[in-house]
Amino acid sequence: MKDYKEHYFHFLDVLRFIAILLSFLHHSEIIFFLHGHTFFFVLSGFVLTYQASNEYNRKASFNWFNFTIRRALRILPLYFIIVFISYFILPKLTSQNITLAPIGYYLSLTANYYSIDHIFILMILWSVAVQEQFYLFISFCYKFFYNYLYQIAFFMITISIFYNIYAEINNIKIYAHTLNHFSSFGVGIISANLFNSGYLINSKSIKNIIILILSILFLSLTPLFSGFYWSIIDNPIVSIFFGFIILFLCNIDVNYNNILIGFFKNLGQFSYGMYCFQGLVITFGNKILVQQFGLSNNFLLSIINFLILIFVAFLSYHFIEQRILKLKKFYR
Repeated sequence: MKDYKEHYFHFLDVLRFIAILLSFLHHSEIIFFLHGHTFFFVLSGFVLTYQASNEYNRKASFNWFNFTIRRALRILPLYFIIVFISYFILPKLTSQNITLAPIGYYLSLTANYYSIDHIFILMILWSVAVQEQFYLFISFCYKFFYNYLYQIAFFMITISIFYNIYAEINNIKIYAHTLNHFSSFGVGIISANLFNSGYLINSKSIKNIIILILSILFLSLTPLFSGFYWSIIDNPIVSIFFGFIILFLCNIDVNYNNILIGFFKNLGQFSYGMYCFQGLVITFGNKILVQQFGLSNNFLLSIINFLILIFVAFLSYHFIEQRILKLKKFYR
């Protein structure tokens, strides 16, 4: 097994960019696609399990403290910057009432369970809370139950399905709840274990897999999978599809010198900043471009906002994130 530094998955940066683009287009009301987050969650399960595997191969142990600090250094600085801006700067910049959630939800990273509408700039951070809650859970599993990751992943998927059944029966909205997305993380864990075991998907088998997935999606249009049933298996099915894509891309050589692919790969490095700041950019971009310049075409508005978002994420990555990420070397 190669060390993680030697085996950097360049295609993951491309996938991160695609995921953030889907998320942005959904939040800009260009498309209706709720699974940009699903892609991120599958990727998280895959990458973190692969890294944990490498650590066990090198040291025959897992350092829970170092893992937690590395995740905190990557996730929390931008998260708390957005929280600080929302609670302490925005109210001073406008005379309008700003609807905020109790700050305790954001300080404790549990805002994904606060269901009352408030400013979009904050609401978009629900998935960061989900990620952090997953990190706490999976780091405990890496530390004490590493040899049972397959069983844990299948348990996560099962719990997620039953949680959805419970929510559907009781008419509870659980989209932002962590257990709702446990199936995505579980699929990511299984995908990493399959990769570590040498299992890859070739071009011949992926055709059959795509046919299978498309058949299931077609069935979803029938009464068999409508409403109650489809809402239960939606996340697992889409997550499995994303897991197959990851295992397929692990098996092929991609020319990252290609201008377009290289461009997407580079943008993928800024994906976390693009996610965190998109609420700010969409909110103020729409406000300024519509009110000051009279721009009413939503598609053109979204293009301009996306270009601004790339610029903001670029600045964030080079002037904030990279400086903080250098600290991770002390917790390897």
